[in-house]
Amino acid sequence: MDTQKIEAGIRLVLEGIGIADWPGVQETPARIAEMYQEIFAGLGQDPRKIMTPIKGEEYDEMVLVKDLPFYSMC
Repeated sequence: MDTQKIEAGIRLVLEGIGIADWPGVQETPARIAEMYQEIFAGLGQDPRKIMTPIKGEEYDEMVLVKDLPFYSMC
């Protein structure tokens, strides 16, 4: 992931809306790049290596798994 490009893009957005010089905003591009690294960390992973069926178990109804982080990027 190219965090420098992300930071540059966020700086342009902040400049475009006129708040790039506001106090507390100078580190926002780095914070957003760090957030994107976390949110999109699984993009390069093969889900077949992470998600495996439960061996020896058979279900004929829905199985619910709780407390999984989920992010929607529209």
